[in-house]
Amino acid sequence: LRLRRRPRVPQQCERQPNFVSAGLCKAGATALCGLVFACRGERRRRQPKLRRWRPSRSQRVARRGSGRGEEVSRTPPEVLGVPLTPDFAAVGLAYFAQGALGLAALAKPYLLKDELGLAPAEASLLLSLTYWPWLLKPLWGFVADSFPILGSRRKAYLLLAGFSSALGWLGLAGYWPLNETREVVLLFMMLGNFGIAVSDVVVDGLVVEKARDEPRLMGGLQSFSWGCRGVGAILSSYFSGALLEVLGVRSIFALTAALPLLVVVAAVLIQESPEVAGRKDQGYSVDQALSLARQVWDVLRTKEVLPAVLFILAWQATPNAGSAMFYFYTNELQFGPEFLGRSQLIGSLASLAGIVLYNRVFATVSLKDYLLRVNLAAVALGLLPLLLVTRTNLLLNIPDQTFVLGDDVIQTVAGELAHMPI
Repeated sequence: LRLRRRPRVPQQCERQPNFVSAGLCKAGATALCGLVFACRGERRRRQPKLRRWRPSRSQRVARRGSGRGEEVSRTPPEVLGVPLTPDFAAVGLAYFAQGALGLAALAKPYLLKDELGLAPAEASLLLSLTYWPWLLKPLWGFVADSFPILGSRRKAYLLLAGFSSALGWLGLAGYWPLNETREVVLLFMMLGNFGIAVSDVVVDGLVVEKARDEPRLMGGLQSFSWGCRGVGAILSSYFSGALLEVLGVRSIFALTAALPLLVVVAAVLIQESPEVAGRKDQGYSVDQALSLARQVWDVLRTKEVLPAVLFILAWQATPNAGSAMFYFYTNELQFGPEFLGRSQLIGSLASLAGIVLYNRVFATVSLKDYLLRVNLAAVALGLLPLLLVTRTNLLLNIPDQTFVLGDDVIQTVAGELAHMPI
């Protein structure tokens, strides 16, 4: 430090410095500084050495900004308000795989029509039998919650679902040395649907668990799940028709077999807590499971729940002319796989449009009035394909392809509007 110079005084008035006092002060200051440093060293030796704290990977890491003193938190990115943690990434992968399985939606009817030579009624019956695993979804959920495998209610069932579905699609691709009969094709199709249905139940349970723990994510999780499924459906619809023309039916099934492996990846990403994953007795006993089943049956028989269940049952049991229309498209109208794939793409986009339309416009409408109006409108719109079958569209100067694409948009949007509140 630079000392400020004292003003000069006349020499006769200047006092002579006292060298003895200055020496004593200097010696006292030196001794005092030595005593302070000795005490600090003794305190450091007596203080226990603390272990440096390091945050875990699952915790947010807070660190100082670059020289500015502000605290920066490293958080995972969000999609539709849902943080992409390993659990939510597993949910997105599972739902994406469900939507992407539409890659084989055109290959299955072509297999039944061209290679097995089935009539429209036979093909419709066989395809309807392949969807029984989806009808038993409540049973799969009950089994997964009641009977854990090696203490796991999530990972083990997702692994089982992914590998079983992949085996089914590989069987349809011809990788198993079995004679291709109706029974064998039915078995492999059911196996593929069984794996995806089980994975859907397990992932739905995980979504409900997360929404219960974090209620603020409830709406975002639903949109995130349907969005991942919609993206998979759009991508598969875009490529399904063109790939079917280039590669053929068997190669499409082989490519589809890789999609359930995304469910296996989802099983690896899911983080089950040690007390859940490590306990083997966390499920229900047989008596407890039967008691729970009786309780569910008692709830279904109540007058508040039974009418709604019967309504959904009657609605889903409505006959579908999908197989007959496929034969009409390919035999009578001579539509190829590329155009049918384009039609599926338009339908997938229309499905997303229907979901957005319901959330933006009809979400606040009274449910009773809404269901009445939308079902009356569905009855009228369901008669539109008769114009195509009777060739009335040509009298109205509407080409076949234009009419089919427009009908797909109308029917899909109407179906989503009717399905969303249910």
